[in-house]
Amino acid sequence: MKLRPTTPVSKSFVAKSLLVTSAVLLAAASPMQMLSRPVYADEYDEKIAAIQRQIDGYNAEASRLASEADNLKNQLAILYNQKAAIQAQINESQAKYDKLTARIKENTQRIATNQEVLGETIADMYVDDGISPLEMLASSKNIADYIDKQEYRAALRDNLTKRIEEIKKLKKQLEQDKLAVEQTLKD
Repeated sequence: MKLRPTTPVSKSFVAKSLLVTSAVLLAAASPMQMLSRPVYADEYDEKIAAIQRQIDGYNAEASRLASEADNLKNQLAILYNQKAAIQAQINESQAKYDKLTARIKENTQRIATNQEVLGETIADMYVDDGISPLEMLASSKNIADYIDKQEYRAALRDNLTKRIEEIKKLKKQLEQDKLAVEQTLKD
């Protein structure tokens, strides 16, 4: 014989309804739970975005500072080149000064030598001027000796004139060199 359940049929209906209701509630709660998670993600996304903005700001500042550093390096290189050019000009001026100083010293020595020779020539001419041509002819051994003495006197006069001109020229050059030295020192 078949045994029948003692539980009325209505219990299974209630159980089925409860099962369906709980399945519907679970199905409805699941999307709600998914909707509540992005709220947490939005908070993190905002933090991430804020941190990313900070990173971008730091990167922009680093880029600006790197550009500024490059600019300063370029300015420093320009200043170094200007310093080198000025030093080269100083070296050039010093070389000109040294050359002019040596030339002044040389010309001063040449003037002193010429003045010494000039003094001797003037002394010789003074001695010879005291002798008249007739006395010179009488004191000469022969005509050739007289002609030699006359040529010597002419040579002395020419030498005297030449030395005087050379001294004038050297003194003029000396003055120009001194002015050039002063100009070089000003530069």
